Amino acid sequence: MSYLILKAKRKDNMVKFKIKTSYTDVDTSEYFLEGNLGTMCIYHKNYILGHNHSHMPSPSNYNSYKEYLADNFKKTDVVLPIYMYEHGGIAISTERTGLFADRFDSSHVGFIYVKAETIKKEYGALKKATVEKVKDILEREIEDYNKYLTGELYEVVITAKGVGKDGLEWEDSMSRIVDDDTLKELPYEIIDDYNPEDYDFSYERPYIDMMPEKEPEKEQASEIEAPGM
Repeated sequence: MSYLILKAKRKDNMVKFKIKTSYTDVDTSEYFLEGNLGTMCIYHKNYILGHNHSHMPSPSNYNSYKEYLADNFKKTDVVLPIYMYEHGGIAISTERTGLFADRFDSSHVGFIYVKAETIKKEYGALKKATVEKVKDILEREIEDYNKYLTGELYEVVITAKGVGKDGLEWEDSMSRIVDDDTLKELPYEIIDDYNPEDYDFSYERPYIDMMPEKEPEKEQASEIEAPGM
């Protein structure tokens, strides 16, 4: 459990901005597939991964991956290979390097693609810079999905409460998908989302107390004097 409380004192009122977060392991891959630019086609006898690719012919019907690409994609489509490392767990990558180059525990299991028609619809003309941008997006989508597969991502539910300059109380909640690094920066993103200038308070980078088992008896707070006092 992670707790964060921000407070700012003013002459005329007390502005409070409280954030309380709790996180749990994400138990579905839908978070990392819905709305993606690319379509992941992963073929493995032991796992059902990626998007539903029943509309695509099986690579096992072809003599080579090169032949499969030539028969099912145009040269203007963007297609990246997907490699899997399997040893006590699974991980995927678009690069045949490191663990993914291991000849015993790694293999080529599929691909992620975007059709040229989709690229034109989203980004306009098929320029070299656009193609590189699309490749970067596909690589990030594989990286995010890999974090899900390796248990590095969490669903974070945030509850925020506060009192505005008008004295009215407000409460809101949201959920985000984060990893260990983005979890540390999440409170500041939330503050930005709520437009701190609307509440007229300043803040310092607060201490985030990670307590996964139980709530602390007392919430830790940081009190900051608002400017102009």
